[in-house]
Amino acid sequence: AKNIINVKSKHYIQLLINNAGLSPYSQLKTFSKQNYNMIFQVNYLAHFYLTQLLLPKMLQAPKNTVRIVNVSSVMHRYVNRYHFSQHYNVDHRGSYSGSKLYNIYFTYEMQRRYAKQGIISIAVSPGGVYTQIWRNTSSIINKMFQYLLLTAKQGASTSIKACTDTSLGKDGELVYLCPYWMNKCCAKYTGLYSIYCQWNKVHSSIKSYNVQQAQELWSFSLSLLENYQSIN
Repeated sequence: AKNIINVKSKHYIQLLINNAGLSPYSQLKTFSKQNYNMIFQVNYLAHFYLTQLLLPKMLQAPKNTVRIVNVSSVMHRYVNRYHFSQHYNVDHRGSYSGSKLYNIYFTYEMQRRYAKQGIISIAVSPGGVYTQIWRNTSSIINKMFQYLLLTAKQGASTSIKACTDTSLGKDGELVYLCPYWMNKCCAKYTGLYSIYCQWNKVHSSIKSYNVQQAQELWSFSLSLLENYQSIN
């Protein structure tokens, strides 16, 4: 990011996909050197930080040509205690679901703040995908996932749709894509999936539309990044 920012030219950024992620089974150290929960930091805070760093280059692009795609998960629907202050510096597996909810808060708040300036932000779920994120599960579970979950190519379908469909996100629309067909009522209230269909525009969880929570998370995230460097 620093190399891109420091280049004094007319080059700009038109597409950013935030897709880094750790699973609850990742056998890495629990906390970062800033003493933040590692899943919270990798899955959410790093996305927020990178986006803030690259934002000036995005604002240089022609209006309505910039897309930010944040990868969330169906697991965002299953956060019971979802206030971010309860997840960023504690060690528990609820941090994964929390981080995926925060990505949607972040996406929708970006859309509210920057859609009128021509930067469209879209949240997507790749679905249940068999990748190396499951490498630390037991051999039995890993083998089962290999046959039950989507392939990486299938999981990329929602991100590709979000990147290429210029009809999405117009007029400040809040967009969440998943790769399954689902009953609209079930999608809104339970998140239950059924048939793979590449992509489908559905409601994210009810709590994800909480504007106050999204704004508080934005301010809270900026305060956490003071341990990295100052961001205006």
